[in-house]
This record gives sequence, structure tokens and C-alpha cells, in this order.
Amino acid sequence: MRGEKMPIKCNYQCLKTCNPETAPYCIAEALFNAASGNVDNAVVFAGSNVSRVDKIVSVKELMDGIVSEAIKEL
Repeated sequence: MRGEKMPIKCNYQCLKTCNPETAPYCIAEALFNAASGNVDNAVVFAGSNVSRVDKIVSVKELMDGIVSEAIKEL
């Protein structure tokens, strides 16, 4: 966050073009951290509509809402 480069070591060798000497972080480690719930040390992706999110819902609730809206429109 201070713009400093953290020393990284390559445990994964996932990208041929990755150079641990110049990479700002290890993408594989950052993705693993995200999947493990360690979001303070992760990369988390969000789409362009992320600002519309105001709660976390189950897949069932999400799908019920989508179907309900579709039925109203049809």
C-alpha cells in the first residue's frame, strides 16, 4: 500500500513470463489467498456493477429474484 515491492519467491511457476525479480506480487499466491479467505493479502476481482452491491445473497435468492423480474417483464 506504500508502493513498496514485497520480496516474492516463486512456488508455482504458473506463468512463463513471470519474473519474481521484477513482479510486484505473485498472482498465484494472491488468488490462493482470495480463495482461502485471506483477502488482506489477495487479489479480488469485481465487475463494473460492483457499486450496486449492497448485500450478499444466496444463489437461490439471486436466481429467484432474476426469474421473478423476468416474469414481470414478460
